[in-house]
Order: sequence, then structure tokens, then C-alpha cells
Amino acid sequence: MKKRLFYLAAAAASILNFSGCGTAPKASPALSVYSPEPAAEYCMLYRGVNRFKLHPDRQYAVFNNMPIQLPVAPSYGKNRIYQVVPIVMSGIIDPLMTGAIPFRSVRRILLDPGHGAHDSGAVGQISREKHLNLLLAQEIRKTLTRQGFQVVMTRSQDTFLSLPDRVALIKKHKADIFISIHHNSSRNNPQAAGIECFARRFPRPEDTMLAVLLQRELIRYTGSVNRGVKFANFAVLRNNPVPSVLIEAGFISNKSEEKLLADPRRHREAARAVAAAVTAYAELAKGR
Repeated sequence: MKKRLFYLAAAAASILNFSGCGTAPKASPALSVYSPEPAAEYCMLYRGVNRFKLHPDRQYAVFNNMPIQLPVAPSYGKNRIYQVVPIVMSGIIDPLMTGAIPFRSVRRILLDPGHGAHDSGAVGQISREKHLNLLLAQEIRKTLTRQGFQVVMTRSQDTFLSLPDRVALIKKHKADIFISIHHNSSRNNPQAAGIECFARRFPRPEDTMLAVLLQRELIRYTGSVNRGVKFANFAVLRNNPVPSVLIEAGFISNKSEEKLLADPRRHREAARAVAAAVTAYAELAKGR
């Protein structure tokens, strides 16, 4: 199909449309411009080397081969128009396609090993999530420190903190980004495997960018199944004042993966991945 220049046009207060040049307003600095291939099955957006594939009425999308689960699905209406809610455009599509995020200095990272003490989290055959979270966070701290970052942890022992207390430590330690470490479990599918990263339900550009960079590097370094980037209303993410991501580093309900997740070599791989992602994010946030 021949590519046509498309503009992002505001059709109503609640939606944004991808429509043809003949019906779209004239281009302006405030208007994002893409060159998509529109079809009933998908809309592929192009900008430079970046690609973003939307599927009508499905939350599933793909950014440069990275699975993205949108918080709100795009719709496909008459006249081959894709409707996208503004928060998806401004908080996900635009920052990923342009690489533009707000400037900020990234020096201090708050690592949050999930669960602790009486709160074990998921329980596997040979491990408990709270212990795996702490082991991985400790390795990430060492690697980030070697890269020149200042790192603080919400807990360094098998202790319990409430979810609000974890987030409150951001202000106390003047953290620049927040990364929560967890491990997954599935009661219904013991074969479920892989890594996924979550940003807040309706993300800011910086949340999306950090999540995608972490997911990309974790898959690249570990070779794990890529479950993609998702958006959720987790307590440690919603209303978080700094860029924040929750990592699900693997499934302890999967026998094979649980053994791998307990291996110190896997901890080192994942830690190098997180360090690479944070470094890349810090460079973007400088405006380079």
C-alpha cells in the first residue's frame, strides 16, 4: 500500500484521530506528524527509524518489535480514522517515537525490593519472592554504584514496609527515579515465563521511556521471554512524583525459570541490564 502523509488531528475533547491530509488541519509545531500505512487490520506509524503498530479495538501494540499493552485501545471508525485517547498519544506514542522526555538530572536511584518479613509475596517450590527481590536489588545496587549512580534501597533486610512508606522514601532521599523489583507467579499457567515492566496506568512520557528501556535491556541481557511493557494502577506507581517502573523479573511459578532466577549469574545479567537502561535514560533526560 502506498504510504500517505497523515496528521494527528483533534476531533473531540476525548479523542485524537489519525486522518488523511485532506481532512486534517494544517501542520503546526504543536501537531505530531507521521507517515502511517492505514488498514482495517492495523495502522503502522513511521517516524525516522521508529515504528509503532496500532491494532483497532485492541490494547496490544508494538513499538520497534517491543510488545506494548496500551491502557486504552485505539478505535477504528468510518473513513479509515483511528481514534486514540490523548493520554496514550502524549504519554506513550509521542515520547517513544520522538525520544523526547522532560529534562532532569538522574543521579540517585531508589530501588524497592518488593514485599518482606511476613509479606512473602509469591511462593515457589524453592524460593520466596521477597528473598529473590532483595537478592536482585542488591546486585543491581552494586552494578549501578559502579556506574557512578547513587543508590538507596527501601529495604536492605527481610523487613516490612507499607506501600505508602516505600513511596515516601523518594522525598526523604531526594531520589530521581524509582524502580520496584518483583517476581511473577501464575496459578493458572505453570508454563508462564518471561519479563515484563509496568509503568503507571496513565503514564507520563518519562515513565514510558524508562519502562521501555528497562524492558529492552532486560530481554537483551537475559534472553528471557519478552512479555512487553504494560500499564497498571499499582500503589507504588500511581501518583509517584518521579519516573517510576515496576519490574516483574520472571515467574517463580515456572519450575525451570524459578531455578534460573535463583542463579547469581542471572542476577548479574539482570543488574547489567538495569544499569544499561538507567544510563541510557539518564542520557536522554539530559537532552543529548
